[in-house]
Amino acid sequence: MDVLHVIGYTVGILFVTVYLLEAYLHWRRRPLIKLMKSIRKIGRNMPVVGHIWLMWGKLEHALYTAEKLVRHYGQDGNFAVWIVDRVYVVLVKPEDLALTLGSPHFISKSTEYTIMQSSIMGQGLFSVTDVNEWRKNRKLITPAFHFQILKTFIDNFHMESKILIDNVRNQMDNNGEVEVHRFIGLCTLDMITKNAMGVTVEAQKNSTHVFVQGMETVLHVWYMRIISPWLLSNAIFSLTSLKTRHDTAMRGVQAFATQVILEKLEARHLAATSVSPVVSGQEEDDAFCRSRNTRAFLDLLIDTAYEGVDQRRMACLIASLRRQKDAQHEPGFWARLRGGFGRGRKPLADKRETAERDTNNNADCGATQVDGEEDAALERVTCQLRDEVVTIMVGGQETTACENSFAILMLALHQDVQRKVTTELAEIFGSDCRPPSYDDLQRMAYLECVIKETMRLFPALPVMARVAQQNTTLSDNSFLPKGCTVVAFIYSLHRDPRYFPEPNRFWPERFLPENSGNRHPYSYIPFAAGARNCIGQKYAMLQMKTILSTVLREFRILPSQKMPNMDSIRLLMTSTLRSKTGCWVRLQPRSSSSSA
Repeated sequence: MDVLHVIGYTVGILFVTVYLLEAYLHWRRRPLIKLMKSIRKIGRNMPVVGHIWLMWGKLEHALYTAEKLVRHYGQDGNFAVWIVDRVYVVLVKPEDLALTLGSPHFISKSTEYTIMQSSIMGQGLFSVTDVNEWRKNRKLITPAFHFQILKTFIDNFHMESKILIDNVRNQMDNNGEVEVHRFIGLCTLDMITKNAMGVTVEAQKNSTHVFVQGMETVLHVWYMRIISPWLLSNAIFSLTSLKTRHDTAMRGVQAFATQVILEKLEARHLAATSVSPVVSGQEEDDAFCRSRNTRAFLDLLIDTAYEGVDQRRMACLIASLRRQKDAQHEPGFWARLRGGFGRGRKPLADKRETAERDTNNNADCGATQVDGEEDAALERVTCQLRDEVVTIMVGGQETTACENSFAILMLALHQDVQRKVTTELAEIFGSDCRPPSYDDLQRMAYLECVIKETMRLFPALPVMARVAQQNTTLSDNSFLPKGCTVVAFIYSLHRDPRYFPEPNRFWPERFLPENSGNRHPYSYIPFAAGARNCIGQKYAMLQMKTILSTVLREFRILPSQKMPNMDSIRLLMTSTLRSKTGCWVRLQPRSSSSSA
């Protein structure tokens, strides 16, 4: 058999394979496409892959390519695309977003979120796809975000902001230029770990901490999977070195969170079962736990999750967690994690005392021998707590770091806006160097407009997707069948001239009450919308106001030669929206009398 015959047979086999695969995928898509006759489908699809070829190219072009598609095909309303065997309906009208995102039948997230579900977020609030689980978890977490709880975090926001200022001052070049995003990212990480878990990793001072490095590695792997579509396949991803790096980092992050939960459970169990004074290494924790108003999210979640659990059952859970810890990690691993807690925290007891407690607890467990299913349920609750607290940390760190960085860049490029903000701050603080209070932050009305306008132009999560759980009729009477995925391209929605005149202009005044009262509420959704909106939006606003006001009281922010105007910003659509080259500004210290 000559070479030509081999080539011919190979081409023939490939042709038949592609034909059969396309026939199968067409059969899978046909019911949905047939039902969506009233929704416009864009043309020029390719066999097997569908419309994915429209997005091929460099990552830096993906956002702008998607924007062009929405602007071109969305002029006449919603449109549908298909990729492999999945059908996506892109909604461009706020009225239709209200019908879908505001409906209880569109709570389930699309399968693309499984990247996060199989990673550090697990079954956390953001990534969980089971609607019933989401409802239960949302009910568990909501009380932790009460504004009375959030108010207690402001001092921590300000303290970490001052460390941020010291860090950027030390890293500025001779001209005062500095890339602020990497410093703000460490700052927001310190804030959320303290507020979410009640521990201090001091990322701004120690970026080599196992949790800090683990978070950075996992986010980098997410980024690589997004820019390399073939890595979205778990089968292919599992064959790469990225998988090994990801899993190692994920175990470190989850182990850190589990260790914090374990130590808090041990402290509670000892306090409940012992009449003797608690060891000195835990005095700070006990003071922390006695007042609800100064407690971390995790403490409040533990209150709810383990309510009504008797101390013998709790002892069994603690013993089980200790055994898992000892079995899964080499000696010294947990000590290194514990060493990153900061401020001289000590273990509850030495190794010998821990072993003795294990023996006693195991005896107690054997004496009671409660239903094994209930014990397993308690361990699942612990894993769920871990996933929830890690989800809160990812959501409270990466997204707010991006928005704070873009806001500082916008203030540098719009000096007139910056002057209005500094005037507002002068009216609030005068020459007083005191930290901001909750009432002070509430008075920062124009700064809030600046933040909202920043989130309009640069939404941290530019795309979101939901799965239709029932048939729905849209505002133009078109039919949306159960099982299809609806997509909201928030980046394009926020730049629609029908709702935002001069959409590419940075104009915070558009969010003043007199200019926004008649705007459709679903034309601006930086925190998503409906039942599954962002649970931490009030936390984010308080945090961003604190960071930005503290920086502005210390520095005048000027344009950098590296990013002198709006046209110099090139955006990347990865796990969050970010600038390709970072956010470069030039900082000029203000007089000491006006600094915070």
